[in-house]
This record gives sequence, C-alpha cells and structure tokens, in this order.
Amino acid sequence: MCVLVCRVKMGPACAAQLLAAGCNDMGGSIMNESITKAAGASYGQELPPSQMNKLIEAAGRKPYQRTTLYSKSPDQQVERSFSAAELAPVYMGESLKAVRVKGPAAVA
Repeated sequence: MCVLVCRVKMGPACAAQLLAAGCNDMGGSIMNESITKAAGASYGQELPPSQMNKLIEAAGRKPYQRTTLYSKSPDQQVERSFSAAELAPVYMGESLKAVRVKGPAAVA
C-alpha cells in the first residue's frame, strides 16, 4: 500500500516530516504548478531529482523513481531525469496565469 505525501501542496519541510512518520510515496515531478503558487506558497514548482533525493534521505528513507503504474522506473529514464535542463522561472502575471519566461522575470 502506498501512502502519498504531496510535496507540491505541503512544501518540502512538511513532506520530510510526513515521510519520516511513515508515508512511503512522494509526488512532486510537476513542472508548472500554478494553483499553489497563485495561493501565495513559495513552493510548488519542480524539484530536481537530486534535491528530491536529499529530502527523502534526510527523512531516513531510500529514494527511487517509479512509473505512474508504481513499478520501478527504467534506468535510462532515471538517468534522463538527472541530466534534464533546469526549467526557466515562472512569472505569475496579473491574471495569475503562469507564464514561462526566458531569462530573468521582470515585473512592471
């Protein structure tokens, strides 16, 4: 049985506490989550695999990537995730619609 902690909604600190308390699955590969950010949270965007692994290990757990069907991800997919380029910053415009920008975001 999997007990999922949603890092995107709870934030990394709360996610680590829940993992330490017994949750055994951490969602969080969302690339552009605008609802949490629009609500004023400072978290919710993509967390690179290396940072996600550190968070999981700090909670005393062993990280591994899984598929959407809960099987272990193929090694090639895991390697690709660690070599992926960082996402560009997200600027939350006046309409609170997330817009991916290239380079530093400017606010008028």
